[in-house]
Amino acid sequence: MCSGFRATSQCRYPQRHWSRGHKAQPTVEDTDANDSEHTAIKKLICREAATYNFTATTENRVPSGGRVDVALQRGDRGIACEVSVTNTVEYEVANIMKCLNAGFNHVASVCRSRKKLAKIQESLPAAIPTDQLQKVGFYTPDEFVAKLLDWAMDDPAGGAAERQKPHKLESVMAPIQMTAEERKADQREKLRRIAAAMEKNTPRKNPI
Repeated sequence: MCSGFRATSQCRYPQRHWSRGHKAQPTVEDTDANDSEHTAIKKLICREAATYNFTATTENRVPSGGRVDVALQRGDRGIACEVSVTNTVEYEVANIMKCLNAGFNHVASVCRSRKKLAKIQESLPAAIPTDQLQKVGFYTPDEFVAKLLDWAMDDPAGGAAERQKPHKLESVMAPIQMTAEERKADQREKLRRIAAAMEKNTPRKNPI
């Protein structure tokens, strides 16, 4: 069960530094820190990620001194998830820069508002090097959960590597309580995603 984990003392990825000419990270207020929706989305990501053998860490500390909302690890793949609810576009751009500087393979900007995601995406090219843009993705919570399944299907070896690791993280968030009907609906949705992923990866036969 994964509803959140104690932050590690330091991110495992090598810190990177970019050349002059790119904007420095702005100092702005974090308005999501105690937001209930922000917390709920982080719990959702952790719970679903654990299903696909990702190791999840909430409020993961990075070398710059900042924290990542949720850091996911599966084999060699390291993913930083930054969840946005009330924070400004400028704050989220700074979050992405922080995660890229920490060396994550992929940075996921997660928000329920597609309009806000579009604004973050539009603002990003002015803040980071062009070759870093491909490492950033923009998702609603449901889209990100579906992407986790895609990554898991593409990398069975990564899941095996995570399953062999000792359980070194302790949960500090209260577990999410689900009703019997909610559990059934959750299981049906997981089966639907697996079936869709399998169909996507099955070669189509040419008509005779």
